[in-house]
Amino acid sequence: MIIADETQGELLQIDMRKQLGIFQGLYDLSLAMVAKHSLDENLTLIVEKSQRLLGTDTSFIALHDEKTDELCWHISSGLVTESFKNLRVPMGIGLAGKVAKSGKYLVVEDYYREIGPEMQEVTRGEGLISGIAVPIQIGQTNFGVLFAFNRTKTKFTKTDLYTLNLFGNLAAVEITRKQALTRIKEGEKQYRKLYETSRRDKELYQSFLNASIDAISIYDIKGRVLYVSPSFTNIFGWTKAELNNEEAQFIPEVEQNVSRDLFYRILEKGDTISDLETNRLAKDGSELDVRISASLYHDHRGNPAGVFVILRDVTSFKFLERARQRAVHILSHELLTPLSIIESNVKKLGKLNLSEADREKKTNRIQGNLNRLKDLQIIVQEIVDTPTYRPTPLRLTTFTRDTIKSLRTEFSHRDIKLTTRLESVGIIVFDQRILELILRTLIKNAVENTPDEGEIVVSLSRLENGVCLEVMDYGIGIPAKDRDFIFKAFHHTRHTDLYSTRKPYDFDAGGKGLELMRLKILSGEGAFDIDFTSDRCRYIPNRLGKCCGRISECDYIENEKDCRQSGKTTFSVLFHLAP
Repeated sequence: MIIADETQGELLQIDMRKQLGIFQGLYDLSLAMVAKHSLDENLTLIVEKSQRLLGTDTSFIALHDEKTDELCWHISSGLVTESFKNLRVPMGIGLAGKVAKSGKYLVVEDYYREIGPEMQEVTRGEGLISGIAVPIQIGQTNFGVLFAFNRTKTKFTKTDLYTLNLFGNLAAVEITRKQALTRIKEGEKQYRKLYETSRRDKELYQSFLNASIDAISIYDIKGRVLYVSPSFTNIFGWTKAELNNEEAQFIPEVEQNVSRDLFYRILEKGDTISDLETNRLAKDGSELDVRISASLYHDHRGNPAGVFVILRDVTSFKFLERARQRAVHILSHELLTPLSIIESNVKKLGKLNLSEADREKKTNRIQGNLNRLKDLQIIVQEIVDTPTYRPTPLRLTTFTRDTIKSLRTEFSHRDIKLTTRLESVGIIVFDQRILELILRTLIKNAVENTPDEGEIVVSLSRLENGVCLEVMDYGIGIPAKDRDFIFKAFHHTRHTDLYSTRKPYDFDAGGKGLELMRLKILSGEGAFDIDFTSDRCRYIPNRLGKCCGRISECDYIENEKDCRQSGKTTFSVLFHLAP
């Protein structure tokens, strides 16, 4: 786009500053959620950012009181009357109650005309007229409602709604995380209190150990396992006899020296270990995140007898923590870099002596980075608010072949062999845009996880219950520890420290961690199912290991056949046929 005069340039700068403010607000919130702030501090930041970015007179959060089943006004900005600040609303009543009960947002231009008579008097006293209310919830769990309201009649845009909806989701994530931390701390206090009581009675003590949800192991003074609780075997798969076998791989090799030192520190110095975060190996080879507490125990004469160890499986909790760290890292890269470029070029556009050619060049650069930001915004919006499913008759084999032909040009710089095995499956009724998105996402994912000189196979076949599309790559594979989370947001199969965004389709190119989650959410419409299987390359030593990126340069194999036999991932999409 070329700016022909200063007036158009000024309008463009205003629009860009608005976009800049929205994405900068998301970035600031992500950083705040990583810092050690209280829940109310982060909710206050969400309320203030919502009010500033939407330009409303007020913004406030009402939280659900489970004991009374009411919504209680909790954090606010811009409210003036005490009666409104202290409001309590039953579920299902008024604007707040309806949004919380239904789990769906509401946008009102005239509160008194569009909402029932409940709460109108106190709302009129505050002077509120137009606004947006979005639920703060995860899945079916509702925590409350986030509002943004004006005291004058206002027409809100879709961007306003999506922005507030995203802030509501961030508030729900923060509330969930804080609740999980509180439960962990309360559980640990209760556990220690029970332990001190039960140690005086052997029978009660044994019963308590067997009933513990956390894994418990007891070692003698020579390090031999005397006892493992049923929970220990349920979580890790190992029995006491197996752990005493020298071939048992319970402690990862990189942790063995540290664990040995800690054991003797406890025995010799009487040290107590509390909430040590480390890793342990399950019998099936998977690596679990654990939090260990350990202390010395004594025999009936008061002499040191061994070590008592409590292991809490925190794999899911650590995943949430890593997801938050990844979110900040990705948002830093995906938002901050283009924002900096836009800001720099917007300033340069304001120069009066700028030539037409330079103006066009800088405008195009701004537009390119705006498109990059808008792509991210579109993905987030489709995750928050799934687009309408629009099926049309499609010749699936022809469409797949044409789409692959178009995609080949996008990764022509890679030395990748893409083979197709496309049966003639006739016509299916499906959304063309979603079909193209499925093919593009899965092929791009396969190319970026396959080293040069590798192969990808795309197949299409008719089954009894539908038509199956498979995208199989002989790449590095997905670690077992990551497979449960592959369809979750901001999740990558590489460690955060190894994340980077390179040129699309480059090997190990990185990404936003949202594309596969988007496909999983779209599959919820019921028109297709998506799943995967994967074998991690056995030559990559652990989750942090890296592939060299070219088969002929790998030190562990002799030819391409060895590579194909070491790692593989297959994503399968089943399209349901219309009855």
